[in-house]
Amino acid sequence: MQEKYRQTERKGTLVRAMKQSDQAKKVVLVTGAGSGIGKAVARGLLADGFAVVLAGRRLEPLAEIAGEARS
Repeated sequence: MQEKYRQTERKGTLVRAMKQSDQAKKVVLVTGAGSGIGKAVARGLLADGFAVVLAGRRLEPLAEIAGEARS
């Protein structure tokens, strides 16, 4: 598989850009998904179509992110 990279909003950060069909096969576990960097990563992966497993200490923020993904 040929990999492509794209620049994100944060200077110097590279993210692997995958085809939609490749994303459908991927499940990503994000720890610390309730706040900070983990929350931003989880939202970004969900927006890109990945299946995301959210892990964190507090249920309420995780439920909020899961609700955003469903809508």
